[in-house]
Amino acid sequence: MPKTKKITLDDFRSSTSAFRQEEEAALKVKVVATDKPTCIFEKKHITETSDQLSKLKLPEYDEAKILSYVPSKDDELEKNQRKFLVKLRQVLVNNDPDSEAPHCERFVDDLLSFICDLAELDDGLELTLRPCNLKLEIEDYTFVAIADREGRRGQELTWIIQEDKHRKSSTYKHGDLQLACAMIAANQQNYNLLERIHP
Repeated sequence: MPKTKKITLDDFRSSTSAFRQEEEAALKVKVVATDKPTCIFEKKHITETSDQLSKLKLPEYDEAKILSYVPSKDDELEKNQRKFLVKLRQVLVNNDPDSEAPHCERFVDDLLSFICDLAELDDGLELTLRPCNLKLEIEDYTFVAIADREGRRGQELTWIIQEDKHRKSSTYKHGDLQLACAMIAANQQNYNLLERIHP
């Protein structure tokens, strides 16, 4: 395996979405893949899946059945289950390079927005969901650190979503480094907010 070329902050790309192996090594970021919430959060912070989201678990629908799904009042599904299958089908069809609009990110965005609504991540009161527009600050340098969505409780940034749009995406590490940088930028923003409130 070839050695990673050492770079300085002057050599960093201007956006974290363009960061690659060199920036990852310089920042000493270690990305560890997991699909287990307990590897990220303490158990006391993990709640049961809401009823609305649990109803989207449809084990009888494999990829082939989703791709051929046509909604009908006779399919014994609820409205949100139908909407989920239609949106998921659009994402799957869109992943085909021969589709009408291959790799159009808006289909993934549409599915994600639908799931976030069902999860009530924006309650119109204390919890808000919005586009993410962060800056990562390192010494006197500032880098664009945009993710797909951010969630806030009041002014505090509490979570970030970064979508890897397609199965065959060429995004470096499927966007994990970009997400890690956005999380650091979010912590910086929360720290700056705390400093303004309690200098």
